[in-house]
Amino acid sequence: MKYLYMTVTLLGFGLALSCSKTQNTKKCVDQVCTPGTTRCFGDYRAVCQLDGRDWVISFCGSHSYCENGTCKKAGCDAGLHFCDNTSMAKTCDNEGRQMTSTRCSSGQTCQYGFCLDKRCKDGEVLCNNNERVVCMKGLWTNMECPEHTACNPQTKKCERQVCQPFQAVCADNDTRAVCNYNGSGFKTEDCPEGQYCSRGICMPQVCKGTHDAVVYDAQVMDADVMSQDAWDAPPPPGDATVDSGQPTKNQAEINGSMVQFTVEHDCTYSPAEQKLRIVLKGPPAGIGTHQDQVTIQLTGIQENQTGQFHCQDNGAVRVNVYYRWGKYTGDPKCPDFDYTATKCTVTIDKFGMRQGLVTGTFEAPVMQDCKQDGTQSLIKQGVFNAIRNF
Repeated sequence: MKYLYMTVTLLGFGLALSCSKTQNTKKCVDQVCTPGTTRCFGDYRAVCQLDGRDWVISFCGSHSYCENGTCKKAGCDAGLHFCDNTSMAKTCDNEGRQMTSTRCSSGQTCQYGFCLDKRCKDGEVLCNNNERVVCMKGLWTNMECPEHTACNPQTKKCERQVCQPFQAVCADNDTRAVCNYNGSGFKTEDCPEGQYCSRGICMPQVCKGTHDAVVYDAQVMDADVMSQDAWDAPPPPGDATVDSGQPTKNQAEINGSMVQFTVEHDCTYSPAEQKLRIVLKGPPAGIGTHQDQVTIQLTGIQENQTGQFHCQDNGAVRVNVYYRWGKYTGDPKCPDFDYTATKCTVTIDKFGMRQGLVTGTFEAPVMQDCKQDGTQSLIKQGVFNAIRNF
C-alpha cells in the first residue's frame, strides 16, 4: 500500500500547508437536507437538491444578505460612516443590515461620518470604507482611495482588495474563510464537529452503504485548494463509498499557469433565449494579485443538447468565451471582459436538468484584447463541472 505526501496552497492567504494523507473518520449521512428546502449559509442562499444529497448555493452579492433562505437587498453600505447633520453621525453595521446613530458631544461636529474635534493632530487617520479621513494642518480632510482599493482599518492605508466582500472560500478541510465587508481580508470560522468545508460552506459528508465512510483530507480538499499533488488512496472499508454530489474538477491552463475555479462554477439556462451561460471563477491569491474568471456562453442551444461547438463557426449554436482577470475592471469600454475568443472549441458532454450538472471541456487558443491593443491570452485544457442553478 503506497502513501504519498502532498503540499496544499491555501486560497487567498499566501500560506502553504504540508500534511500527510490521514484518515478523517467523519460519519457520513444519506442526506444533508430535506429536498426543496432553503436556508442561508452566511450570505449564500442554498436550495436542497431533489435527492437531498447536496445544496445548490448562490451568492447573494456584496450589497445583499441572506435571511431565512432569501436574498435581501442591504439597507445600507456595510461599514459606511456618514453624517445625518452636523451633530449626528450614523454608521452602517458590518453586514449592511442596520444603522446606528451617535449624537456628537459638546465641542464636536460630525465630519465625514465621524464625531470629531474641530482641530486635530497632523497625521491622524480614520477609515471610512474606500476613503481615508486625514488630519492635515490641524484640519480634517477626506481622501478617496484609488479604484479597487479600500482603507484598511488596521494599517490606515489604502490597500488593494484581496477578495469580494462577504464571499466565502475554504481555507482548509475544516475551516471556511469569509471576506470582510470592505474586501481587505478574511475572517476564518471552524466547521462544526463532523462537518467539512466545501465551496465555502460547512456540511456533512454524503456516502452510500451501511458503514461510516472513511474520508481522506486530500480527497475533500480537491475542490477547494489551489493545487495538490497526486496520491494513491486505499479503498474505503466494506461497501461504503463517498458520493458528494458535487463538481469534481473545474480548471484550465491560462497563459501557461493552471487555474482552479474554486470560488464559482455555476451555470444558467434560459429556454426563451436558448442561452447557456457558464461562469468559472478562481480565488484571489493575495494582495496585489488578480482573480481569474472565464465565462462561456452558447446561444441557440437546445436544453439537454450535447456536442462540440466552435467560436469561428456560423452554425445554429453561437459560442463566446470571455476571460476577465482585472486588466480593464471598471473601464466602461470593457465592462464585462478583458479578452474575447476569436477561435475556441467548447464541448458539452452532459447537459443536466435544473440543480444538476453541466459538464464538458473548452479551449481558446486565440483570445483578443478588449481594446485590440495587440496582446492575446491563451486557454488550454479547460474542464468544467458546473452546477445548473436555472
